[in-house]
Amino acid sequence: FFAFHYQPERSTDPQSDHYSNQLLPIKILNEVLPDDYVIYAKEHPRQLNDNFPDLRKKHFRDLAFYDEIKKLNKVKIVDIKFSSSALLENSKLNVSCTGTNVWEGILHFKTPGMYFGHSWASLCKSTPSVLNKDIEEIKNITLNLLSKDKQTVTNELNEFLEILSNY
Repeated sequence: FFAFHYQPERSTDPQSDHYSNQLLPIKILNEVLPDDYVIYAKEHPRQLNDNFPDLRKKHFRDLAFYDEIKKLNKVKIVDIKFSSSALLENSKLNVSCTGTNVWEGILHFKTPGMYFGHSWASLCKSTPSVLNKDIEEIKNITLNLLSKDKQTVTNELNEFLEILSNY
């Protein structure tokens, strides 16, 4: 499950560096994931919401962005109304630039995750950042995360929480 970020956003744009162009991480995932995996990509609910007009997001993502995603053979765009909880619960890996879906996935469902940006939770072994990694390192990290069982993820989460509790 890859959750797109609302953009422009003050955490994604600086903390994800070049990955703030969210086509890049999606393309990398499309390349490094095994052939029998599907990437469910979901747009941020406020990105297309016209109930709260925001000039900062006007024209930030155009149709060409979504057309490029449609060309990726492992990516399926999920309806914006589809339950993120269902995606989190049933995914094998939760991915985002800096989003909460990675943390929610490990905390509630013991599913590993991966960040394409800086995150306070990337110190957990089951939710690392791949921000400064090359494609081969990202592939190895991805495959390692996919191989973890729930008990390993739980242990690594508890280890992280213990370290975090000191602060």
